[in-house]
Amino acid sequence: LTSLNNRLLAENQQLLEQNRKLKTLSTLDPITGLGNRSYAVKRVADALRHAQLRGGAACYLLITLQNYAEIERRTPRPTFAQLVAGVARRLRQLVRPLDIVVRVNPNQFALITHQPDIEQCTSASFRRLLEGINLKEFKTNTGYLSVRCTITLVAADQGTGFPEPEAIMNRAEQLQPKAQEVGLIVAECWQQPQRA
Repeated sequence: LTSLNNRLLAENQQLLEQNRKLKTLSTLDPITGLGNRSYAVKRVADALRHAQLRGGAACYLLITLQNYAEIERRTPRPTFAQLVAGVARRLRQLVRPLDIVVRVNPNQFALITHQPDIEQCTSASFRRLLEGINLKEFKTNTGYLSVRCTITLVAADQGTGFPEPEAIMNRAEQLQPKAQEVGLIVAECWQQPQRA
């Protein structure tokens, strides 16, 4: 019995370790079926490489749900999951077929896109996303819920230079307070950090 118990404990530890490895290797968000942050990093790198080799601009849009915590607190868990899946579905409907939509954080989605020219990476070009989320309520089992979001956009091309994927993602995150202040889309071309 002791030998059997020790073997079962060892097998249980191995299963727990395998499960942990699978979770770290997973690139999908379980609620929305979209890619997660590690998938986003790979796709941003692909977009930057594509713009570098073929011209055009790589754009990274960070879409932050401002009232996420409030809705999560006052909404039952199944309804909340339904709302998050609805936001993901609507974002996919609002973008072009080759654009990539991912869920980088619980309250943040991102859009990774390639534009023929950096001049097209403006707030006006992506206003439909902001309006599609903010102006139209989401239907759930318990009724309609409205979501408020802000968007930050960082674009890079040959003229601006190409940053590392994490750098462009972090810059979009840093612009969030400004977007929240103005309540609109904040767009910026990538700028290389100044050397000391």
